[in-house]
Amino acid sequence: MSLIDKLSALNPFSKKEEVLEYFFALNIGTEKLTAALWTIGKKQLKILETASGNYSSLTDLPHLTDKLLDAVLGIREVEPQKILFGVPSSWLSDENLKEECLNILRHLVKELELTPMAYVETAHALVHWLEKTEGVPPTAILVGFEPHHLTVTVVRAGKLDGVKVISRGDSSGIDIEKALLTFTSVETLPSKILIYGSSVEGLKNQLLSYPWMSKLSFLHFPKIESLPDEVDIKSVCLAGASEIEGEIYYKETA
Repeated sequence: MSLIDKLSALNPFSKKEEVLEYFFALNIGTEKLTAALWTIGKKQLKILETASGNYSSLTDLPHLTDKLLDAVLGIREVEPQKILFGVPSSWLSDENLKEECLNILRHLVKELELTPMAYVETAHALVHWLEKTEGVPPTAILVGFEPHHLTVTVVRAGKLDGVKVISRGDSSGIDIEKALLTFTSVETLPSKILIYGSSVEGLKNQLLSYPWMSKLSFLHFPKIESLPDEVDIKSVCLAGASEIEGEIYYKETA
């Protein structure tokens, strides 16, 4: 199965002279939207701008998305016509978008007068990003933080074991443990926890002091690392760029 579905194979680049085409991307989290403006130049993904905002209802999506797309465009004199979507695992059933979620995206592109390129499950995009940047299929626990929710993804050798979204409580360690205890089919958990999202640097020391070995099936105390800022939307852009251009690379810039 292709990483992303229903993406046109049309290559917008001239053989004689590279003509950049600009694209939008929108990652839909449990309560957070992140937009990006991106393009491809000389086999390299270039993310020009990102912007994000929280939402409380799906009815907020058109207005907030319009606001975020304006923010990433800024004063640039470009007019992207296509948008790529990152969607949460809860929007999928048997690897296809649920009908009600597909209707949300249809309404969104109609309101914004944009052409939908494709959608990619954010968890799959993150795994792809890790494999491209680290050079090997990842084995890790990914924990994405939003203000009131966290998303826990278990991946082994580049394959998803599952994704769990729970409400945040007073202790992030307890929250993550609670989510991991639902992965009953996983005999041994990966001994690496990669955190990303809202205020993760402040959470790192708290998680390093949590007693992970008391209830969970780790072989040894997990290593805890933080991923780059806005890694979810960057992953979605990289998935789209890889499908358009094939061999593509992305380099983090300061």
